[in-house]
Amino acid sequence: MSGLRCWPGAVAVIVRSPLGLNLDKWVECVAVVGVHTEHGAVWRVKARSRQLVTDMGVRCAACDVPDAWLRPITPPPGTEVTTTDADKPVEVA
Repeated sequence: MSGLRCWPGAVAVIVRSPLGLNLDKWVECVAVVGVHTEHGAVWRVKARSRQLVTDMGVRCAACDVPDAWLRPITPPPGTEVTTTDADKPVEVA
């Protein structure tokens, strides 16, 4: 499935939640479990910080979230992370 924002093993933050109960929670993307007719690809995610809450109000350690509602935090596999001049320490005289 191409065009996804996330990938298996990605750590992401939930940026949209119907009731706002999962907003800003960190999750780990496990696998794409289906395609929603309105929201597209749907990931099974595991909670990384706090428990997740389903739209039925049930607390859980894992649930399903559309790819469009997730923003990855970790860089994609194979991406080289480099240090820029802004990341280097500054010597003060």
